[in-house]
Amino acid sequence: MIKKIKEVEEKAENLRGEVKIKAQAIVDDAKKKTKEIINKAKEEGRVEKQSIIDKAKEEGERKAQLIKRENENEREELRKKGLSNLDKAVSFIVERLLKTETSKEKGLRN
Repeated sequence: MIKKIKEVEEKAENLRGEVKIKAQAIVDDAKKKTKEIINKAKEEGRVEKQSIIDKAKEEGERKAQLIKRENENEREELRKKGLSNLDKAVSFIVERLLKTETSKEKGLRN
């Protein structure tokens, strides 16, 4: 009977060892899988971050081009107005000069 008890105790001890080894293997595997999941998530996050940055750059460039075109159009309109005002000013000055000359000529004739 004692022999049988010792055999059972040895089997139990062996089972504990096997269970401990299997449990450690499960823990190690879980740690490995956790690291893989974390690394995958980091990579996905990096890719997503880069995608967001790229989209923001594209949007910024698009808006900058739009603003540039609007500024060019506004500048052209101001240039046209300036030339038109310059033409009006020249016409006004020429008209005044002609009136002055005409007045002087009339004054000399009298």
